[in-house]
Amino acid sequence: MKSNNRSTVCSRSNWRPSPTDEMFSAMHRERIYASATRLSGLIRLMAPPLESSERDALRETTWAYVDELKARGWSSERIIVNVLQLAREGGWLGSGAAAVLSGTMTATDSLLVDVVGWCVERYALVNV
Repeated sequence: MKSNNRSTVCSRSNWRPSPTDEMFSAMHRERIYASATRLSGLIRLMAPPLESSERDALRETTWAYVDELKARGWSSERIIVNVLQLAREGGWLGSGAAAVLSGTMTATDSLLVDVVGWCVERYALVNV
């Protein structure tokens, strides 16, 4: 005999996050914020062109940020846009696509191209 008891069926429209869901969501936000703060702080301290050790530190910090965001389900495009926003907020203003296409890139342009490349490389290589 079939039961028509609908009280056991969970309706998505009635779903509310549990306190545990909210706690984990807050933890994720805190980790993302901490990672973004590390990257943003490093960007603010550096001015292109960078020394080799500075580039290494920036690459490692960028990779850690990509790892954190990818683990939270962010797309590669969203990560790149976010990293470029952190760079702009840190004072790294690129010349735009015209400079890249014409070959008149500044040190900042070149570094931004590298940072985007590091994001793509790390996103593609890391299985989270």
